[in-house]
Amino acid sequence: MLLSQNEIRNIAPESFVYFRPKDIISGDFYWFAKKDDLIFVATADCTGHGVPGSLMSMLGISYLEKIIMEKGMVNTADILNELKKQIIFAMNKSEDKDSMKDGMDMSLYCLDTKNNKLNYSAANNGIYIMRGGEIIKLDPEKQPVGPNPREHLPFNQFQFSLMPNDFIITYSDGFADQFGGVNGKKFKYKQLQQLLIQLQGKPTKNIPGLLNGVFEKWKGKLDQVDDVLIIGLKV
Repeated sequence: MLLSQNEIRNIAPESFVYFRPKDIISGDFYWFAKKDDLIFVATADCTGHGVPGSLMSMLGISYLEKIIMEKGMVNTADILNELKKQIIFAMNKSEDKDSMKDGMDMSLYCLDTKNNKLNYSAANNGIYIMRGGEIIKLDPEKQPVGPNPREHLPFNQFQFSLMPNDFIITYSDGFADQFGGVNGKKFKYKQLQQLLIQLQGKPTKNIPGLLNGVFEKWKGKLDQVDDVLIIGLKV
């Protein structure tokens, strides 16, 4: 159900996906689509115990396809609100009480390539804009896409004005949370940000391999603790 790198580059030529599942199947997933001058990118990290992460990934991909490509929604807040509604409905139908805790953290953006505008909504996972050796952080809203105490609150759409050569980075928490190094500690987001700044000028097709090299060196002989997903798209 996940697009290949070649299919993704047909949508966004200057882009990369670094995807390293912990197991054969993954609770992290990505989704790309193009409609006229709009490019949609979703980066998701599924949570919960009752429903395996891979099944949540399949639900997320299927619902995004229907909401955006079939129903024609383009407002990112409307999309996440509808996705949350569909996930909650699916969880309510489950007989497994633990599945009521399931959902997903997600950053979703719609890149308007004609006007260089980034419309976005973010559920627990933020977005980085790499610009001239610096990182601009677009913070998320503090609720997942799924059942939660704040589920009555709607997501909002925000807009960011892009500049040529900006690099949009979205991510799950797997890389930052990986234990390793000399002292067996987490990699953490600050070090991930520094790494991304170092890789900003590299050819996009080479970045996944470079990220993997750093990840392998950091992890060493320790087990991988979570699925890892980092997506980059150059404007």
